[in-house]
Amino acid sequence: MNCKTAQKWISLKHDGELSPRRQTILEAHLAQCPACREAEAAYKALSCEFTEMDIPQAQTPEAAWADVRRRIRAESEQPAEAAEGAVWGGRLAWAAMTIAVLGVCAFVWMLMKPLPQGPAVAAAEPATQVEWVETDLRGATPMVFEDAETGLVVIWVVEANGEEKDHAGS
Repeated sequence: MNCKTAQKWISLKHDGELSPRRQTILEAHLAQCPACREAEAAYKALSCEFTEMDIPQAQTPEAAWADVRRRIRAESEQPAEAAEGAVWGGRLAWAAMTIAVLGVCAFVWMLMKPLPQGPAVAAAEPATQVEWVETDLRGATPMVFEDAETGLVVIWVVEANGEEKDHAGS
């Protein structure tokens, strides 16, 4: 056994979580290793300090349930006026929550409605279509523009080096 494992087992032993077989192996190691014996002594001293401190013990589950039942009885014996206020407070909370949900639904519904087809959308669709532009210039890029108001279509060609020409070269 190495000292690292022994020190883990020492901690488990003091927590009461070490099996009897491992405890026997640990005792054999402690008989041979002075460093681990010192660690064991430090754990014992620390354990004694904790037992001398007056730390309150955790409440048992039965006692915790008894406290819960006692609080429920105390709250159920409220005056009638306080209970009536709680009912109205609850109804107002439900009403507010219902209004909020309806508001969110209305907002989502408005977002999902299709946009109206007005003149701006109709103008975006071209009235004519240019299927192809032919030119003898290699690497040239044809550009097509349609004026929405007049319906005029303008086609021009830009050469690969970015210079515009007055003619299409064909």
